[in-house]
Amino acid sequence: MIVIDVKRICSRIFFVAELAIFGWMYLFGVHGFNQLIHLKSEICQIVHEIEQKEHDMHMLEDNIIAWNVHSFCKEKMAREQLQMARKDELIYLVS
Repeated sequence: MIVIDVKRICSRIFFVAELAIFGWMYLFGVHGFNQLIHLKSEICQIVHEIEQKEHDMHMLEDNIIAWNVHSFCKEKMAREQLQMARKDELIYLVS
């Protein structure tokens, strides 16, 4: 009877230790719950960046269409971004 009780106590201690180790690994392990929370926030950030890049891409596509359709857009971009002028214009730079 004493041998059976010792085996039962040892098996219960081993089971409790195994549960404690499993719980710790589940919460704080390499692939644990905290890592999943971190990855979920990282996914949300990446999705937000993708949406921002898609918005920027649509804006650039609209600029390309405007560039090809309207000559005013060509002149505006040439003047503002490239600082170009026509031959007969006089340019004043204020600093």
